[in-house]
Amino acid sequence: MIVKKCDKYHSVKVFHDNAELYDSWFEDSLIYEIELAALKGLNSQLHRPKLEIGVGPGRFAGDLDIDFGTDPAWAPLILASGRKIKCCQAFGEQLPVQDSTIGAIYILFTLCFTADPQKVLAECSRVLKESGLLVIGMIPSGSVWGRSLASKKETDHPFYRHASFYTIEKLTKWLG
Repeated sequence: MIVKKCDKYHSVKVFHDNAELYDSWFEDSLIYEIELAALKGLNSQLHRPKLEIGVGPGRFAGDLDIDFGTDPAWAPLILASGRKIKCCQAFGEQLPVQDSTIGAIYILFTLCFTADPQKVLAECSRVLKESGLLVIGMIPSGSVWGRSLASKKETDHPFYRHASFYTIEKLTKWLG
């Protein structure tokens, strides 16, 4: 995968080149188990079809029985396919989905890696059914965890050096 260093989609290359390393983070991860438990409480109330934007290696999609996932990085999609996740390579800013066809969309700890989060949210609005719901898992910038991960930018961390964390207030404003 060729992505110029100045390309606004630089995090795609990082996740492509480090797919197995990223996937291994989920193994025996207490954080993942906590996140998953919280999401499972919501999952049964959501309508199908369910889409995960930024499906990565497919851990959440598999454990939450999500119907379909998209991700711009190819290597994680290979891992997701191995978990029997239906997926395609696509950016959240340009979803290959017809208008008003999705019952639930998950953006799980991915918005911080998108080039244009407002455009991703606009795409969600476009493809969600009238009664559809959007589930966003995020790490707020002002939280202890958000500040900790943001500080990893300074250490040139392979995943977090390109991440942008947002406040809950900013996300709420974008959702309008």
